[in-house]
This record gives sequence, structure tokens and C-alpha cells, in this order.
Amino acid sequence: EGCDDGALNGGDGCSATCLTEAGYTCTGAPSACSLTAELNCNNASDDDADGMIDCADPDCALGCDPSFGACVPGHSLFVFAGSDLPKPVGATAAVSSVAFGGAGIVAKSIVKVSIAHAYDSDLDISLDAPGAPSIDLSSGNGGSSDNYTNTIFNDTCATPITAGSAPFTGCFKPEGSLGELFGTALQGTWTLTADDTYPSADDGTVNAWSVAVCAAPATCGDGVVNAGEQCDDANADNTDACLATCISASCGDGILQAAVGEACDDGNTLAGDCCSPSCQLEPSCALEVEPNDACGQENGPLAPNPVATYYGAISPIGDEDFVSFTIGGISNVRIETFSGPVPAACVVGADTIIELHGPCGTVIADDDDDGPNACSDINPTNDAGARQLAPGTYFVRIHEYGDNAAIGDYSVQISITSLCGNGAAEPFEGCDDGGMVGGDGCSATCTVEPGYGCSGSPSVCTFICGNGVVDAGEGCDDGGTSGGDGCSALCSVEPGFSCSGSPSVCVVSCGNGALDSGEECDDGGAASGDGCDGSCLVEIDHQCTLPPSVCSLAETNCNDGIDNDGDAMTDLSDTDCDLGNTIAACGAGETLYVYNSVIVPANVIDFTTATSAVFSTHGGTIARAAVRLSVVHTYDGDLDISLVSPTGTTRDLSSDNGGGGDGYTATIFDNACVTAITAGAAPYTGCFTPEQSLTLLNGETSDGVWLLNVYDDASGDTGQLINWSLALCVTP
Repeated sequence: EGCDDGALNGGDGCSATCLTEAGYTCTGAPSACSLTAELNCNNASDDDADGMIDCADPDCALGCDPSFGACVPGHSLFVFAGSDLPKPVGATAAVSSVAFGGAGIVAKSIVKVSIAHAYDSDLDISLDAPGAPSIDLSSGNGGSSDNYTNTIFNDTCATPITAGSAPFTGCFKPEGSLGELFGTALQGTWTLTADDTYPSADDGTVNAWSVAVCAAPATCGDGVVNAGEQCDDANADNTDACLATCISASCGDGILQAAVGEACDDGNTLAGDCCSPSCQLEPSCALEVEPNDACGQENGPLAPNPVATYYGAISPIGDEDFVSFTIGGISNVRIETFSGPVPAACVVGADTIIELHGPCGTVIADDDDDGPNACSDINPTNDAGARQLAPGTYFVRIHEYGDNAAIGDYSVQISITSLCGNGAAEPFEGCDDGGMVGGDGCSATCTVEPGYGCSGSPSVCTFICGNGVVDAGEGCDDGGTSGGDGCSALCSVEPGFSCSGSPSVCVVSCGNGALDSGEECDDGGAASGDGCDGSCLVEIDHQCTLPPSVCSLAETNCNDGIDNDGDAMTDLSDTDCDLGNTIAACGAGETLYVYNSVIVPANVIDFTTATSAVFSTHGGTIARAAVRLSVVHTYDGDLDISLVSPTGTTRDLSSDNGGGGDGYTATIFDNACVTAITAGAAPYTGCFTPEQSLTLLNGETSDGVWLLNVYDDASGDTGQLINWSLALCVTP
């Protein structure tokens, strides 16, 4: 017991369950309780007799914060805080509770927390209130950064907590909605829980938390219009003319009143947010039109400038929706789902999966629940497939996770987060000079051209190759702009040379038996015809080990009808081409090349990346790619596996999947597979679609070094990359 005043009624400082109520201090037996905080912050009374009234009292700071806004006339503003603090967050969740004795009905609320922790993404923070479901404030956000410091959670904040960055300070939209408290009883026990999902690594402390509430009178719902009430219809139905808080329904109250002609209500009367000041959908929003369940039936195209919103429903169970959009320039694109007709929040039950297609049927990015609650968020910050998209038409597929439930209504917001050619150097652009013409240092795709340096917005580019200083993006700079001396006219290291210093001094390195910059092999000699040529590049139909390289013939062209390696086995009958037997045939006019790494095995060690390479030597343009690999490991959930193309494009094959399961055994990653790797189970064997689509590689050159990276992101288990193969369907 925190107190016992010999009575079982609350509201006097000692609750009916013998807990000290918020704002009170209780002493003695029987307990005598007195107010020690300004609990009611708009009653023009000095509740705690400290000479400061309402918002002039620091106790009321949260309720008087501009992000909360004033209560409507007749509603009381209460602010109360946890007092059983600090509490440690570690092996046991920190649970802090406070009893509130004041009567009333919650009309709106805001929460503030301060939690010290060295790895924020370990934390799941939730609020439990009387008569309301548990509300997820933040779960798994912030990565390895530190702390929530005076962090405000409010449904009206502009930035979702999922889109913020740690240390979290300021105003954020919670993952769940505080609107769940609307119309519930204020009186009772309020609890903040902070759970450390990985307590063995980092611990922390809940230092403070508080809640501010605008409350309707306790008499609300008795059928009599009392003081402080605009109406009272004796029910808690929010779809009629009188809300559960005894306020007359109106546009901007956040409650959809379809009976009086509202098409939406986002809780404000602002224009430009999809829901107009008269609670009608704005022209930038599009409504679903069935049928739209497949490619060829899609709604649209939308034209985000920079934002467009699509409103639909997943109904009946098993339904899925397609919508298209167009972009006029190279862009980064963000695609988010929300519950309801406007992009505001995500309530429990809106469990979406979205895919970005280009063209329709070819997935280039997808997401399950990176948005608030179980909503989705394809974000170019995390999803490479949504970066630097070429002008054209793209498609979005929306369906329910598991395809076993309906979603009454949802909205999809498509936002252009950067646009090449607008004169602003934005994320994932090397430069932007406001033009779309290359040859001036900033290319038509907003990349810095070889030999140039660019800075500013709009970008100003100057030719820097030849100044004798190795600047960013240069492999060398010998003070000249002629090639053939080891440092090319565009300041890249030429094959067979190694360069160092500023100005760079370049020497012939091919033939020294070591793998230097620009080399794919080095067998200790300078002769060609042995698999490693005079420039230390792997020759066609050969594969080479790490230096000193040992090279051998291999059947790499697997559909030319020729025995390329002289072993009396041709094309798919040769074991070198075995991966080609397990995937769909290449299209007409395409050549199938299969490359098997001989730079294996590679040890997979905690917090280290194991890297293995294959060398594509035939040239041509990629039309399709597939990977097969085998990894021995005792905890697959530790592994992040990715493929890197010769141009540097990285594709996430599988990250943190499989939990405590063991290994990948002849696991094929191919966009033609039916089962997503995220939906599979370890040990993985068979055919899976990767986490990021391999179709983004289509159109790139096949020639050069391909890397497979296996990163172990946790301690306690190690393993080994046993082998891997790459199959490419290539056009001339």
C-alpha cells in the first residue's frame, strides 16, 4: 500500500486500491494526503499553494506545450506524472504506475518520457490507461543511438517516431494512436512500461514520464446537458451528432461523420493534407475503383507533386489492390500506408504489405511493417529499390499480411523525396546543378562525373583531375591528364598498376603475385593465355583463386553448344553450369553465364563480413540474375547476406531471417521463386525470393567483379560460407 486513509473512495489523494494518487503526498496511518502538484491546469486555482497558478506552474508544462493545444471550453486540463522513479530497464521491464483520482472522460491526451538507454532500438515503450487498450508509443526505433530525452508523443506531431532518429527529443507521432483513449474514463491507474528486448547487452533507466489530458465532465453521458457540455445524448456513439465527450460533432474533430456528408476527418481544418477544410477528399487524393486486383487493372496513374494519396479497402478477405504513379525525373520515392482515408495514423488491424513494381509484376522494393504499428513504409533511406528511379510509370501492390483478414479502409501516400535536376543536392545524389545535361561535371543522373569535384546547391563542379591531389572519387592523381602511365586521364588506377601518394606515383604491379587495385588476379607473371592476362584481368572461360592466382578453365557459357573447358561436357550437362538446371531458362536471344566462386570457404566471424568474389568476363547487359549459396551457421538470424554488382549496386538477399535455425543449404535466390525468404524457415533449402529484388540489376553491365557479403551482426555463433554461384541471363 502507498497509503491507507481508512476509506475506499478515490479522489482524495489515496485511491480505492490504496495507491497514492497523482499530485498528492500521503503520510501517517491513517494517511493524511495533500496536493503537492498543480494537478488541474486550467481552473484558475493554485492547487498546490506554491504561488503559481495553472500554466505559470512548471507542473503544468506538458499540458501547456504548444504542440498540445488548448482544451475546448468546459473541459478540464489535467497533468500528472509518474512518481515511483527512477526505475531500471534491463532483464526486467520497467513498469511505472500512477493512480489518478480525478473524474472525467478523456477527450485528448499527450505523453512525455525521459529514458536513458545506450541502444534505443532495444526498447519497446507502451502506455496503459483505464478502460483502453495498450498503446504502443515506440518499439525498436533508434538503432544503436542513445536516449529518449523529454520526448513528446502526440498524434498531431508531424514526424512519426518510426521516421525520427535517436537521441529522440521533440515531438513525435507514436506508433499506436492516443486516439484510442478518446471517450474512456480518466479515473484509475495509468502505467508506462519500458521493455528491453535485448537485456543482456545494454541496460537503462526510466527517469521521468508524464501525461496531459483534456477531460470532459464526469457527468457526460447522463443525458443532461450540464455545465461544460455542448450536448449529452446519453451514449458513447461517436458517429452521431454528439461525441462521447459531450462535444457537438463537427468537421475537424477527428471523427468521421459519414451521415452528415463527411468523406474524411483528419482532426484539423487545414488544406493540403488530403482532407479539405470541409472534410472532403482533396484532388491530390484518388479513390479506389474495383476491379484493380492485378496488373492491367491498376488504378491511376497518380502524379505526386511532390505527394499523392490513394484511398482504398482490402475487402473481401484475399483482396489486393494495384495503383500506378508517374514521375518525370530521376527521383527517390517514399510509399507509406495508414489506416483510414487520410495519411495520419495506423490503428490495430491495419496490417499491410506493399510492393513497388517497375514494370508491373517486377518487384523492386517491398515492406511489411516499417511504418507505425503494422503499417508499411518503403523508405529510400533503407530501401535501395526506391532510390534514383528513372522517369516513367511505377506500380504499387497493396494487400493484407497473410491474406486472411479484411482492412476496412487504408490510405497510401506516395511522396517524391528528391528530384534530380531541381538544383538541390539531396540524399543519394552526388550533385545537382539544376540541369539534366552531362559533361559539365554533374551527370544527367546527378552523379559526379569522373575527374570532377562538385559542391553546393545548386552544385558547382570543377575539373580537379590533374591537380596532383587525390580528391574524393579519385583513385589517383599524378598531376597530369594523360593515360598509359598508371593513372588514367580521369584519375582512375589503370589495370596492372598500383598508385600511392599525392601527387600519385604509379608503378607496374601486375605480376607481383599480390592483388592490387584494379586487378582481378595476379599469378606472378605477365604472360596472357594462362587464365590471368598481362593486365591481371581474368580471361574468358576461366576462374582464378586469390593470389598468387591459380587459374583453370570453366564452362561459364552454358547455352552456346560448345565445350568451353574441354572436359567432354557441354553447357547444362557440365557440373559448372549446374545452377542453370535449377532456374527458369533464359529468354530468346539471351546467353546464360554461370560463375562459381573458387574464393571459398570464407569464415563468418562475429561482427565481421565474409566476402567472396566471382569474375564475369563476357560483357553484355543483364536481363536476369539468380544466386545459389551454402552457409554453415548455428543461428541464421545473425546473418545479413547481400550481393554487390560490378557497378556497386547492392541487393539484400536475406537479413536476420531464420532465428535460431541452422544454415543455408544450396539456397537459391531468384525473383521467379514463389516463397519469400522472409516467409521461409531455417534451415533454408530450395528457392526463395530475396528481400530486395534482383531485377534492379537488369540493364547493368555484367562484366567485372561480383561480391557476396555475409555479415554476422551478433555474438555467440560463427560459421562459414561454403560456396556460391551466380547465374546471369545476358543480352549482347
